[in-house]
Order: sequence, then structure tokens, then C-alpha cells
Amino acid sequence: MWGIRVNKSHYFLMSVLGFLLVLVLYFPATASAAATYTITDDATGGDCTAIGIWDPLPKACTLTSDLSVVGDGIQIASDGVTLNGNGHTLTGSGSGLTYGVIMDFRSNVNVVNLTASGFSLGFKINTASNNTISGNTVLNSGTAYLLDSADNNDISNNTADACSAGFVAFSPGVKLQNSNNNTVTGNSVSNCGAGIMLYNSGGNVLTGNVMTGNDKNFNVSGTLDADFINDIDTSNLVDGKPVYYLVNKTNQVIDASTNAGVLFCINCDQVSVSGLAITNNLVGIYLRHTTNSRVFNNTVTGCGEGITMDLSSGNVLSGNQSNNNYWAGFALRGSDNNKLVGNTAYSNGQAQFGFGIDLSSSSGNEIYNNGFNNISQANNVGGSGNSFNLLSPIGGNHWADYDEPSEGCLDANNDGFCDAPYIFPGGQDNLPWIIQGGWCDSIALSLDVAGIYWGSLADYDAGLLSVDFNVDSFFDVYTVQAVGSLNTNGVTVATPLPVSLGDMGPGDTVLLTLQYSVPAGTSIFKTTTFFTLRDLCGNLDEYPGAYPSV
Repeated sequence: MWGIRVNKSHYFLMSVLGFLLVLVLYFPATASAAATYTITDDATGGDCTAIGIWDPLPKACTLTSDLSVVGDGIQIASDGVTLNGNGHTLTGSGSGLTYGVIMDFRSNVNVVNLTASGFSLGFKINTASNNTISGNTVLNSGTAYLLDSADNNDISNNTADACSAGFVAFSPGVKLQNSNNNTVTGNSVSNCGAGIMLYNSGGNVLTGNVMTGNDKNFNVSGTLDADFINDIDTSNLVDGKPVYYLVNKTNQVIDASTNAGVLFCINCDQVSVSGLAITNNLVGIYLRHTTNSRVFNNTVTGCGEGITMDLSSGNVLSGNQSNNNYWAGFALRGSDNNKLVGNTAYSNGQAQFGFGIDLSSSSGNEIYNNGFNNISQANNVGGSGNSFNLLSPIGGNHWADYDEPSEGCLDANNDGFCDAPYIFPGGQDNLPWIIQGGWCDSIALSLDVAGIYWGSLADYDAGLLSVDFNVDSFFDVYTVQAVGSLNTNGVTVATPLPVSLGDMGPGDTVLLTLQYSVPAGTSIFKTTTFFTLRDLCGNLDEYPGAYPSV
């Protein structure tokens, strides 16, 4: 009797083939290659027809599948072509020195709507110009978008996330290096070693970029003055706070109301910076070629350097806390005749590197009544005439590693100072304080109220009456405010209160003028005006003065 004989191995083979057919029919294809795909302007677009559709008229290659590669991903080898990722992903091996998209020496190239993942560098744009990178995403890679010696490019509406994943720890989302006149707008960089970094790059425009959760969000650095002349507005955000990048500004006030997340002042004069809380930038507050400005009562933490002055002079830094920064709490480079008073620099520097304060090629600066507690406290190299103390009772600074007898600090005469200087590379403090804030007990001030004219309409016509007060500070730095007035008979203060005169140092004298409005018909009047002076230690001194009419 004849029956049907089934070959089991044949049955198994057919089952496997059927399963593979289902995979092909129902799951998108993913191409893979060990070699780099190349896009060129020829009949097939180079390798384009192997990975997508080539349209020769606009010279556009549109991907039709995800791609996996072992080495580099896609190299653009002709000018004027377009690579449209069409929402697909280009995946690298996740190890080694590999590039997702290479655009070296190219111009007028467009790359859009592509995701690159697992490369040490997502987009490599070297010696290239007039290209557009838009709507792309780089994930789980090293540096996402690198422009090196690349000018006049448009980097817009791209995303970088999880840079540094398995690669160099400090990989940025967007890095411009020796690259000028580029537009970087609407990009999002998150969870990377760094956000957006400009190095030796000027004339660039940055708007609407969002940097969140990066180890260091933002920085501009360079060697030439032109490297710092960029157009960077407050629509750029670091951890939800606006970037303030001031160029050639005078008489600007940046205070807590601005909520600034990082501040750069380039070629500025008479700028006031106060009340800021800044974290996670390569530099928190940066002054370059900036003069006659005051930086006070700010907190800077978790940055590479806290507060830095390059080539800046005549500035006052007071009441700032610059702590837990990677390299230095305060850095002065080529900066002369500045004053640092009443600041703290704690826990700055990593391992044996970094300082509480680092001065290089800087001269004539006064640094006193500050608190230092760092791995290495101070470094003073290449400058001259920097003073780390004034005479008693003002004295010098408090150094946490030199305030006990076991550390060499003795106070035989009980004057609050160590009897021997505190010595560090390139300098010394001749009157180091034993106690942090010990200088707070030596405060003295003089409030000289003189030249004040009160009277009646027999003496003055109806209108504005000016009242002058001379205020001078003997020892410490004060912020002076007129905080209130008592008015009678309709006399009102025309100048809004409080009136801040800013920080005052030893020997400074400031003339305060308040204007009072005297209405017609007023005969005899008197007012009472109060002054409040608060020093850097938080002590409060008030001066009430009541003056009868003449």
C-alpha cells in the first residue's frame, strides 16, 4: 500500500523559509555594510541606489531603510547634494573612532531628517561652507555635531541626546572650532558631556537653542578678541535659564530678576552683576576686556571655572560664593587693578589640579577678606604687585589649611592674625585671619550728612529740591541704600527708593542726591530720611537724621 512519506528535514527547512518570508513581508528592512556608503553626483548617486532612491535633478538621495555599519556611516563626496534620512536611523558599532556623516571639504550640501546613533562623532563638517544640517538627531554617540574650520553653515532644529555614551566624557552636542559666521538656531542638546561650545570661532549667530542636563552647558573661548564677537541672545537657554552674552555694552544691570543661567561680558564697561545662581557651565561669569564693573552676591557652582576675568581692569568682585568648581573658583588672566573682597572659594579643583584663586600675568590686584578652602588655595604666576592683605585691622584672607597651630598658624599677641605669613606659589598673605569672617568685627564707617538745605517757599520755588549726603567707607565694602523717608505737608521724594550707590571700598566717598518735590502753596516743611548701610558680613548700620525747617 502506497502512502505519503514526509522528510522531516525538508519540512523543517520549509518552515524556516516561511518564517523568514514573514519577517521580510512584515518588518522593515535594515541594510548593513562594513564599508562606508558614499553619496556622489553621478548616475546612481554613488551608493545611494543601494540604500535609497536617487533623484539626479535635485541631486537628492532619500533613504528607504535603516542602516547599520561597522565603520563610518555615510560620506558626502560631492558638492550640492541632499541627503534625506526620511526618518531612518544610521547605526554604528558603538566603539572605536567612527563618524556617522562625513562632510569634509563640501559646500552647498543639505542633510535632513536623519538619526545617527553609536558613533564617536555624529556629523563631521571639516573645512566646509554654506551647508545646511537641519532636523537631524544624534543619539548615544560622542560629539554630535562638529564644525571644524567650517564657515557660513546653518545648523538648525537638530537634536543631540546622550552624547558621551561610551565615548569621550566631555563630548559636546554642538562644537564650533575655528569656524566663523555660522548660524546655530533651534537646536536641543541634553544629557551630554557639554552643550554648545565655541572655540576660536567668531561672527556666529546663536538663537533659540536649548541645553538641559549636560555636565557643562555652554561656553565661548578663544585666543583672539574676534573669537568672542558673537551674536548670542537670551532665547538660548541653559537648564531653563537665559544665556546673557553682552558685547560692547555700557551701564547694564544684570540681577536676580534676569534669572541668567550664564553671563559673558565682552568689551563692557560699568556693568553691575548681582544675585545670580549659576551652575553647570564651563565658566559661570566671564569678563573679557571689561572695566569699572561690579560683580557681587552671586553663587556659582559646578562649573569649570566660577568667575573669570580676562584682560579686564578696575572691577570689584564682592560677596560672591564660587564653590565646587572643577578648576578654579576665581581666575584672573592678564587682568590688573581689580579688587576681590568678601568672597568665598570652597571645594574648587579636582585631585591635585585647580585652585581657589588662580592669577596669571595679572598685576596690582587687591585680594583680602575672602575665605579659601580648596585642594590648592592660590596660584600667582607671571604678574606683580598683587596684594593679599591690607594693614591691620583689615588684614588678609582666611585660609582653611592655615588657621591652627598644627598648621603653623600661631597668634601670640591675640590680634586675630597668624603671626607668620601664609605662603603659596608666587605670593603670600602677610596677615592671614585665624577665623573665617574675623574681619567682620573690624568694621568702621562714617556717614557725613552735610550741605543739607531745608526751608520754605521763601527760599525755593515750587519744584524739585536737591538734598546732598556725603557717604564714605573707612574699611570694608558697603552697599549703601536710602531705604525710606517720612514726608509732611505734601513733600514727596521724587527719586524712587531704595537708591543704591553700589559697593564702596576703603576710602571711597559717594555723593548721594535725593530730589524732593515741593508743591506750590507749601510754606514750612521738614522730612526725616533714613540710610541703611549693610556690609559684606551681613551687619546692618542705620543712620536716621531729622532736620527741622529753617
